[in-house]
Amino acid sequence: MYVSLWIICDDIVMIIPDIVKDKWKSQPTTLDILKTELQTTRTQLEEELQTTRTQLDQKLQTTRTQLEGELQAEKTKTYELQQKVELLEMSHGALVERIEALEKL
Repeated sequence: MYVSLWIICDDIVMIIPDIVKDKWKSQPTTLDILKTELQTTRTQLEEELQTTRTQLDQKLQTTRTQLEGELQAEKTKTYELQQKVELLEMSHGALVERIEALEKL
């Protein structure tokens, strides 16, 4: 295409093709570039934060399940030990009664 020039009132008026106008568009300013970089970084950090939260929730659930299992095992052991203590106390009581009975003879 050719660029045409018109002279009107000592001012130059140019008819510029759109292809050339597109090339003349202003470049992004430093502020625009920084805003874009900030938004990109923010998006990446939010994604990483969500991933970290998900991983921590999974680990927490796993740990909780393990601790609940261990707690139940300890409760079972405690119950069994209490049963043994009661049996020993009854045996001790019976032995004391026998010893007292033997002493009376």
